[in-house]
Amino acid sequence: MQARSIVGKPESPCTWRKFIGIAAIVALASCGGAGEGGASGPAADAQFTPIGFLPGQPASEVTGISADGSVVAGIASGNGNSAQAFRWSAGAMAGLASLPGGTATRAYGVSADGAVVAGTGDAGNDLATSSAAIRWTPAGAFRIPALADSTLCSGGPVSGDGLKIAGTCLTINGNEAFLWTEATGSVGLGKFGPGLGAGSTAMAISRNGAVVAGAGHPFKTGAMVWNLGNGTVTIGMLPGNISAIATAVSRDGTVVAGTSDDSAGNHHAWRWTQQGGLVALQGNIAGYAGSSVGGISGDGTTIVGWADTAGGTVAFIWDEAHGMRTLEDALASDFGTRATGWHLTRASSVSDDGRVVGGAGIDANGRTQAWIVKLPP
Repeated sequence: MQARSIVGKPESPCTWRKFIGIAAIVALASCGGAGEGGASGPAADAQFTPIGFLPGQPASEVTGISADGSVVAGIASGNGNSAQAFRWSAGAMAGLASLPGGTATRAYGVSADGAVVAGTGDAGNDLATSSAAIRWTPAGAFRIPALADSTLCSGGPVSGDGLKIAGTCLTINGNEAFLWTEATGSVGLGKFGPGLGAGSTAMAISRNGAVVAGAGHPFKTGAMVWNLGNGTVTIGMLPGNISAIATAVSRDGTVVAGTSDDSAGNHHAWRWTQQGGLVALQGNIAGYAGSSVGGISGDGTTIVGWADTAGGTVAFIWDEAHGMRTLEDALASDFGTRATGWHLTRASSVSDDGRVVGGAGIDANGRTQAWIVKLPP
């Protein structure tokens, strides 16, 4: 099957609605209609869409994606330290507001319907705190309260309904993962590992909001999951490795994926289930030296991330039938599609059904630019 060159055109906004954030007007668009496509051999073409840039920021990357893939969150950067969180929908990228007096924001997660985004930013006018976790809604930017004795917090993992945010605060005695809800505020999830080095980090939350994934002390306990209200499970690390952290979790929390490091500092992607245990992702990528997990589908059968190779990082996609492949190879072999002029370096997110992947790559002009790929059913 001959590979086609498909660079999708940005979708035209149909209806617009605007809301005012603390420091910016965010324009959100929603649009219905059939996507582009066509036949190429036995499967329809995949649709590759560059996301673009915010004004004054020459780089962008996708870091979170809604359940159906129609909304993405990400980071626009490249102009000093003034990175800005963004939300993209129906072809429109909008910068998200910073906290009062703040200058930098980064988005790392988005709710199932795309209405809530979470991440982190500098604390602005609060000179006692260097960074804060932030939750963005149509009402603007809301600062998530920090844990006691903390001067630095980050957020990002968002439950499907947008009502739970997970994150990590640096306290006097080390990192501690937290879970925020409007009713409870920020509640610490405990510290793990022997001695004074005990700690914890939250990196992901299940769509149903019942499971948080991350690590205790990455070297002493490795990856962990919190079954909220039902205790914790220590996943650990791959055999012979020295640290690990979970970075993605399925919609019901039964499948977890993450990265384990060996003593040489090489990363190794893995997948975990209660029945099957911890298993390294296998594949055949030329020059492969390691890999990291960016996202997992709702049912846990598709995992995306990036692989380290002799030529640099490459975006990968994994499923049980094919193993780990570069996303570019998978697009060409399965759908006859090529992102001409691009090098896809990182796949950081995947939609609930596994059909929309988001990440970053080097475009034809040598810029780091965000993109999404829509795979046909």
